[in-house]
Amino acid sequence: MKEDKKLIFVYGEAYNFLKKKVGEDTLKKQLDYYYSYAPKSMRDIFKRIIETLKNKQGYVNFIAEIEQMDSILLKFNPQKVFRKFGDQWEILFNEFKNKFGKDYRMDIKNKRNAWVI
Repeated sequence: MKEDKKLIFVYGEAYNFLKKKVGEDTLKKQLDYYYSYAPKSMRDIFKRIIETLKNKQGYVNFIAEIEQMDSILLKFNPQKVFRKFGDQWEILFNEFKNKFGKDYRMDIKNKRNAWVI
C-alpha cells in the first residue's frame, strides 16, 4: 500500500472513531475550524503560534493554558511584547517563571526545557 493510501486509510479510521465518540456534527464543526481558520491580525497569528507550540507533542501537560499567558504576552500583541522584551528572552522567561514556576518545571539553564526552547 502506498504511503498516501495508508494516510487516507488512517484518517478514515480516525474520523470514524471520533464520529462514534462525539458525533458527526461536533466532529465536522471542530474540523471546519482548522480548515477555514484565517487570521485577521498579527495578534491572531502570534496567539496561534503560541497555541501551536503548546500543542506540540508532550507540551500540553507542562505549558500553561494559553489564556493565562495573556497578561505577560500583553494581550498577544507581538509589537508590544517586542518593545518590552526585545531580544532579551531571559527576561521574558523570568516573567513566565514568576507566574508559573511553582506549577511547571522551568529551568533556564536546561536548553531542552520546553519553556526555554
